[in-house]
Amino acid sequence: KIALIQYCLSAPKTDMDNNVVVSDYAAMDRILREERKYILNQCKQIKKSGANVLLIQKSILRDAYNELSLHFLAKMGILVVTD
Repeated sequence: KIALIQYCLSAPKTDMDNNVVVSDYAAMDRILREERKYILNQCKQIKKSGANVLLIQKSILRDAYNELSLHFLAKMGILVVTD
């Protein structure tokens, strides 16, 4: 099965330019865990669809994927094709 997505496989970003100041390692670790969890859930939904090949359409606003999402998809046995 081949799937085509037109959204970004990465953690959501705000539309505005905001800065987040993290004062300790625990807060930074929590943010990173939430991002990993979000990306993993997206990858699980793709896997649940039955797709074994994923075509990702390029986004003009930002990267359509990140290395973590490619890692999760590779572990799930899904081939990713980007443009």
